[in-house]
Amino acid sequence: MIKITTKTNNIGGVFWGNLDFDHEGYRKLLPLKDFKHFIKHSDSKTRNHFIGMAFNNKTDVFSRNFSNKMINIFPKNEFYIHIQQFPENDSPSYMVYNTDITAFIQFRLVGRSENKYLENIIRDYGVLIEVEALHSFKKGMGAMLVSQLEKLSDKLFIPIYLYDTNLKDELYYQDLGFFDTTKKGDHGEPLLVYKPKNLETNKKEKPIKSLFKKVFNIN
Repeated sequence: MIKITTKTNNIGGVFWGNLDFDHEGYRKLLPLKDFKHFIKHSDSKTRNHFIGMAFNNKTDVFSRNFSNKMINIFPKNEFYIHIQQFPENDSPSYMVYNTDITAFIQFRLVGRSENKYLENIIRDYGVLIEVEALHSFKKGMGAMLVSQLEKLSDKLFIPIYLYDTNLKDELYYQDLGFFDTTKKGDHGEPLLVYKPKNLETNKKEKPIKSLFKKVFNIN
C-alpha cells in the first residue's frame, strides 16, 4: 500500500487537503498555476511508484495488478494522478484529474464498512472502490472520469459505490451504469453501486480477496 505524508496544502491562499473541501472551493483552486504545477509534479512521482510496484516481483499480486491497471487506464498525457492520505481514512485516496485539470474524481479502496449492505458486498468481492468526490467544471468531463473508473472496476472485478449528492441530475450516475440500492446515507443521500462486468476476472477473485483480508486485517 502506498504511503503518503498527510498535510493540509495552501496554494494561492486556498487551503485544501480535507474531505470537506467544497465544490466552489475547487472551482477556485483548479485554475491556479501553482496548483496545476503541484498536481503535475505529484503525477510524475505517483507514476514512478506505480511502475515500480507493477514490475516488482516481491510485491503482492493485487498491488502489482492494481498499479498496472492504474497507469494503463489513466495513461500519462491524458490524466494526472495524485495520492493523499486523509487522517480520517485507513487507506489512501486517489485523485485522478483530466488533461487540462478542469475535473477530477477522488476514490479509495475499502475493505470494511459499518453499512450492512456494503459489508455483504465486501464478503463477496473482498474490497470495494468508494467514490469520495467528483468535481467537474467542463462539460462531459465528470462522466468521462466515471467511465474510466468503471473500466478499472471491470478489470479488477471490484464494485464501486457512492452516496449520490448530485442535486442537478438525480439520474446522473444511473445513466452511467450505477443502480440505486434503495439504501440511504446519514443525510438521506441515495446509496448507488456499480457492479463490474468483466466476468473473466472472477477467476482471480479468491486470491485477491485473500490479499485484502491481510491488508485490512479482516478475519
